[in-house]
Amino acid sequence: MLDEFNVTTFDQFVATFAQVLPTIEMNAGQRWVQRQVLSKFANGPELARLIQSAWDVLTRDRLAEELEKLGKKLPQLKGGKTESVSVPLSAAVKSFNQLLKQVYDRYENLSGKEKQAYSWVPVVTYNAAKAAALDIRLVYPQAKDDPGSKVNTLVGRAVAIYRKTGDNKSAQLLFCDSFNHVNMTKLTSFVSGQAVQLDIEEDAESAVIEDMFLYKDIKRKLMEQGVPEHEIAIVKDYKTTDQREALFERVNRGEVRILIG
Repeated sequence: MLDEFNVTTFDQFVATFAQVLPTIEMNAGQRWVQRQVLSKFANGPELARLIQSAWDVLTRDRLAEELEKLGKKLPQLKGGKTESVSVPLSAAVKSFNQLLKQVYDRYENLSGKEKQAYSWVPVVTYNAAKAAALDIRLVYPQAKDDPGSKVNTLVGRAVAIYRKTGDNKSAQLLFCDSFNHVNMTKLTSFVSGQAVQLDIEEDAESAVIEDMFLYKDIKRKLMEQGVPEHEIAIVKDYKTTDQREALFERVNRGEVRILIG
């Protein structure tokens, strides 16, 4: 299909159907930098015809029509739009951000050849920043669980919705793409072992590094607040297509009410 339009590489696709524009954004080192980003699509009608020539496209309006034939309605967002929840920056995350600034500053001062040798630094810094913003324990497992973290805020809101929608057996999907611990050894070594100020658990030595840590932590906290274990499912625990289809049927029946994935 793309060959017919003489679009055989990603660069050709961008040149034909997208616009690259400069923007200002904050990087993982807490610095405002200018970047070139894919800003929006171009030649929209041609792109739509290209897609529809080979795909079965179901638009929102058509989906609403098909649901009406079945006597159902397209679900609407509460309030008509998504809701953003702001969580204050904790002292531990502020301290961690200072470390990332030092990482960024040192990396920027490297020579071109040195940057090649340390090419992993930007990626690891970005992943660490994203993880710490969710829960500082993802980068420092021995740190105390912050009651005001994004994860704990999520759990509190999920439990409130669970209780409020009990009569309808409504389901929730808790999505999080950073759920495992980030190994900080190389990053801290890169800045000569610079320490981060943290509140440490008394039994810090027993801090466990477990697979899917954040998913399991969320599940434990939901159960502590009264959500039965059989009504919670971690999608990654269901490996095959058949297992997942069976899981989603349980969700549709109201047997599983909180999916974590």
